[in-house]
Amino acid sequence: MELDQTSHFTNLYTLVGCLTKAIDLVSPEMSGHHRQVAYLSHKIAEALDVSFETDRSLIVAALIHDVGAIDSDESEPFRRLEQGNNLDQHARLDGKGYPFKLDARNLSMGSRIMAVADIFSAITEDRPYRKGMPKQKAIAVLNDLAKNDGISPYICLILFKNYDDVACKRKNASEKAVSNFETWQCH
Repeated sequence: MELDQTSHFTNLYTLVGCLTKAIDLVSPEMSGHHRQVAYLSHKIAEALDVSFETDRSLIVAALIHDVGAIDSDESEPFRRLEQGNNLDQHARLDGKGYPFKLDARNLSMGSRIMAVADIFSAITEDRPYRKGMPKQKAIAVLNDLAKNDGISPYICLILFKNYDDVACKRKNASEKAVSNFETWQCH
C-alpha cells in the first residue's frame, strides 16, 4: 500500500511542480516561497508524527497554496484548485482567514500547520521591498498572533523548538529554489 501511495504522490508532485513553476513565472520575487511553506509544513508535521498520507497531502497543499497568484482571465480554475485542496491555507483560529473562514473548531491540523508555516516564511524571508525579520522579532509576531486567536500556539511552540534547524535548512532550500528557477527561466 505504501508503495502505491508513494507512486501516487510522485505523479502528483510532477503536476504540482508545473504549477509552482507557473507561480514563479508570474511572481519571480516570491520564487521559492511555496517550497519554503511546504518544507516548513513537512518539518512541523514530522515533529507531530503525522501519518505519511497527511504529511504528503500537506506538502502538496502547501506547494499550491498561492496558485491563486496566477491572475489572468483564465485563472479561475487555479483559484478553484487552490480552494479545492480542503485546507484553509490562510487560516485563522478566529475564523477571519481565507478562503473558507473556518474557526478553530473546524480547522484541521494541516490548516493550522500551514498557517504558521506560511506566516513564518513570509515574515522571515527577504523580499525585494524588505529584509526578512530576525529570529526574536519573528517569534514576537507569531506569539502575538497566537495570543490573539490568529494561529495555533501549539504549532508555534513546535516551530520555536526547532527554529534554528528549520530556519537554516529553509534558507538553503530557498537559495536552491531560486537558483533552480533562474536556471529553468533561462532555458
